[in-house]
Amino acid sequence: DTVIEYQAFVGDKAVAKASGKAFERVNLALPQFQTIGEAALRIEAKAGNGLADALGYKLKVLSTYHQKMVSRIMAAEKGMKLPAGEQGMTTVSFIDREKSKYIPALYEMNYYFGERIDQRLTAKLAAQILKDIQGQEADVNNLDDVKLSDYQKENGGIAVLPYGEDDLEITVQMLSLLIDRTDSTKDLANRQRLEAYFSAKLKEKANAKALYGLAVLRRPILDKLTEYDRIENLALEERLYVGLAYAELGDTYRAQQIYDQYVAPQLEVYDTIASLRQGDKEKSYQLTGTAMLLAQKLGQENAVKMFQFELDNASKYYFNGAQKLCFIKAALGQTKLTDSRVSYVYLGQEKEEKLGAYPASFRLPSVKLGELQIKAVSGNVDIVLTYPQTEQLKSSPDKYLQLERKYFVNDQETAEFKEGDIVKVQLTWDISPDAPAGSYRITDYLPAGLKPIEKDFSFLRSNYYVRWWWQDIDRQKVSIYVGYWREGLTQVG
Repeated sequence: DTVIEYQAFVGDKAVAKASGKAFERVNLALPQFQTIGEAALRIEAKAGNGLADALGYKLKVLSTYHQKMVSRIMAAEKGMKLPAGEQGMTTVSFIDREKSKYIPALYEMNYYFGERIDQRLTAKLAAQILKDIQGQEADVNNLDDVKLSDYQKENGGIAVLPYGEDDLEITVQMLSLLIDRTDSTKDLANRQRLEAYFSAKLKEKANAKALYGLAVLRRPILDKLTEYDRIENLALEERLYVGLAYAELGDTYRAQQIYDQYVAPQLEVYDTIASLRQGDKEKSYQLTGTAMLLAQKLGQENAVKMFQFELDNASKYYFNGAQKLCFIKAALGQTKLTDSRVSYVYLGQEKEEKLGAYPASFRLPSVKLGELQIKAVSGNVDIVLTYPQTEQLKSSPDKYLQLERKYFVNDQETAEFKEGDIVKVQLTWDISPDAPAGSYRITDYLPAGLKPIEKDFSFLRSNYYVRWWWQDIDRQKVSIYVGYWREGLTQVG
């Protein structure tokens, strides 16, 4: 029944006292630490008979448990050493700067099926680009040749299907794929008939798509375009095609004004995707595809993010394979593709990676990253480092994701726990049907004093999305991964 007096010190400052019987647990309520970094904790114990003892601990005081996954992209150079992180694991990825962006998309396009012109011709041209890039290594879908004469009507317009009527929208979307801007002998469709078609459409009714078509064909339509641009209440789609027409004619100043006034304010930008949000998912998808081409013409950095949004999402009513292929052709035309290789040494072992469409990735402890040395680099090689970074995360409402958290003890909701309680943490989430498709990670941080218990993964289907989640546990951080896919088909037709 000996009573022990306990006292805790941080440095030389007494911060807590408690007493209890020998060999029984005692809780010392430590105050909030005011200084971030290393701290020395000492606990002294004294008995009434004069016996005393003490224990010392070295503590690392963190500003928060919160972590944010960050990525750093840097050009690979011979002899470079990668900056080491402070904690956790770092994913190291070597990528070919250009091929990794576009070759996977080209393979997807190469396997478009259907009788639509924007499916068949896009697939055929994607296969040709793959062969040009990879030579005989390209494993492509050997489709039958597409007879453009079956789709180009007597008036010069292009029909969606061989038995259909001309369609102005599909003609405009396909135009950059049908003609060769530098050599008309390589045109896939009759250029004169296309010009006549757009001119006739313009006479029927002034519209931006016909003006854009004539601009692509290098016809002198600047006066008509300027007059049409003066209309104040143009729909956003029309305004986008006006901007594209200006860009085709070389007036990037006015095209940039249109982008800044009508696109930038409505652009919803995330780390890897960007989209024109219109309140209607189908319309957003359609307009983002057109805005993507305008952004590319103007050298906007968000053009690639819009392209990624178009790859990640799809529409039940609108197919834009031709626009995506136009984007890729333009991007590849601005760069020189080369064979990319990188050699590196880690822990005395040397390895060479030949890079193509997909990255070469591996994980290392962050503190060991400085031991990875780049020995040789050829081609366009980037290094992407992905690692956790301690950061106080700010919580703000999200219009696509709703979250709710509750704590339960013995099936009773509560916010107060005592030692030995098994606490159930219930997270409820809802992803809006208008949310961007892809993978979502929901991260929760347990309060100090709670320790997470691992669970088996679960699987659930519903009408709107597919969820497949499991838990990653890193000390107080628990992450749940949710896969969200769009409702509907990836292709139309």
